[in-house]
Amino acid sequence: MVGLALNVAGAQQPLLWILPAMVVIPVCAAPLWLTPTHFFVGSALFYATAIGLLLGAPRSADVDIVVWMWVAAIGMPTAVVFHFGFYAFRRNHFLLSRISWRNWRQPIR
Repeated sequence: MVGLALNVAGAQQPLLWILPAMVVIPVCAAPLWLTPTHFFVGSALFYATAIGLLLGAPRSADVDIVVWMWVAAIGMPTAVVFHFGFYAFRRNHFLLSRISWRNWRQPIR
């Protein structure tokens, strides 16, 4: 996030320049978090850092509306769907592999 903040320093509308990263980074990172707790804590820390770094930046009401629409209405729900979709897939795959491993080890009667 510090790199993103440094890249937009001096821009007239820094939130518009940082918007793609604020949407893409959590969406792409969502499947990598191992548990829902990791996902919620990691996403909250990412957004808290972004908001903290950009609070003093000049912005207009129109830019705020666009940014919050993309972050809150598109980015966060998409990250949630990606995380829980991949989490369910990993969990089911793990459970199936445990069942098949147990069945494979059983003696043939």
